[in-house]
Amino acid sequence: MFLFGGLVALLSAPNCHTTVFHLSLGEAGILSACFIFSTSLMSPVGGWWPDRIGARRMMYSFFTTLTLCLLPLTFITELPLWLFSALTTILGVVMGIGNLTVCKFITDYYSTDVGAVRGLVGTIRDVGGFILPLAHAYLSAWTASAQTPFIVLSAVAAVIFLWMHVVVLGLKRGESRKNQVKQAITA
Repeated sequence: MFLFGGLVALLSAPNCHTTVFHLSLGEAGILSACFIFSTSLMSPVGGWWPDRIGARRMMYSFFTTLTLCLLPLTFITELPLWLFSALTTILGVVMGIGNLTVCKFITDYYSTDVGAVRGLVGTIRDVGGFILPLAHAYLSAWTASAQTPFIVLSAVAAVIFLWMHVVVLGLKRGESRKNQVKQAITA
């Protein structure tokens, strides 16, 4: 949900560039292209890197970096343009890597149900791609504040991070129980 929805929601960055930083639409478009390019360019890395260090470690790194980048964006009106651009480009890199890290995470933890889990994740991703940009637009209009959508993205990222952590702990407990049963049987 967050990766795709967040990516689509962050495509509204040109609006921030023009309203908060008073750039021309052309300048805003170039900065947004940097975000899109960094996301697209890093997707292959998202397939390679988790194979080397593990999907769980990558997902924790992903959400930590995401949170560290989104929190300063909640103060967008106080940020200089270079920092806003750097943070959104880093978000693009991290989200590009994260998109394919999710695939590795699924195969690592749900190897017997890859199709079903990927289908569910795809559905949630698509719903996020629909809801988060709308929420971004409505919140910006409703509050007349450029930072409100970033506050929401930060909160959504934190909830998903916590949810993932709870799931991982549950999976670890399940693995531990399986190992205890195996040891009891072989003893």
